[in-house]
Amino acid sequence: MPFDLDAHWRRGGFRGSLFAPSEEVAQAFLDRLIANDLVVVPSVTRRGVPIDSSQLLRTFARYNGFSLETLREKLGYDSVSFYELVEHFCHSGLIFRHPCRPHTGRADIYYFCDTGVLHRLFNPKWEQSGRGGKNFARSWEGFVVRTISQRYGVGADVFVWREAHQHEIDLVLQWPSGECWAIEIGLGENKRPSEGFKIGVRKLGATELTIIHRGIIDKIDGSDRMTLEELLTVKP
Repeated sequence: MPFDLDAHWRRGGFRGSLFAPSEEVAQAFLDRLIANDLVVVPSVTRRGVPIDSSQLLRTFARYNGFSLETLREKLGYDSVSFYELVEHFCHSGLIFRHPCRPHTGRADIYYFCDTGVLHRLFNPKWEQSGRGGKNFARSWEGFVVRTISQRYGVGADVFVWREAHQHEIDLVLQWPSGECWAIEIGLGENKRPSEGFKIGVRKLGATELTIIHRGIIDKIDGSDRMTLEELLTVKP
């Protein structure tokens, strides 16, 4: 069946889900995948603490888009056990790490590689417009980060810029040549550049300012505002 990026985001990239004839079939495929073939979860941590694999995966999903240290604190694991598990999940293609700059000791942010899996894990009953809306927003953010990074990030330093809680740029691609893209990401249809984004743009000396949302294509406060599809079209 034909699909667009929104369908890709909702269903994820596994063929059995993405090309399923209905949402119900796609969800059933993902549920089977999660139960049987998704990733090998160790039975205990390095220090011998038992791991409930189902609960662990749901906790990882619940905090998708947060810093790894926030997740570690929620799980209560020691650092060695936790980061061994993180590396295992990264190597298995379950999650990816998104580093923070500038370097001030901040832990990486992490996102799920497949958003269809993520949506089935964090709570199948949640909807974008109701409870769980913030989880969907972080899911979309991770989807955009991964899509743009894989398409354009070769040779670039790819990171989230975060100087303070309110001062953040969701995605930065910075090349040795001095070219620097600053990208703000929103799930809605009227995303505006935040003051923190503007501060980061000035400090980084960004050369291209882009707002990715799901609304109109225009310019706002010196930034190009567009959909993800439009970005992938204008920058082939």
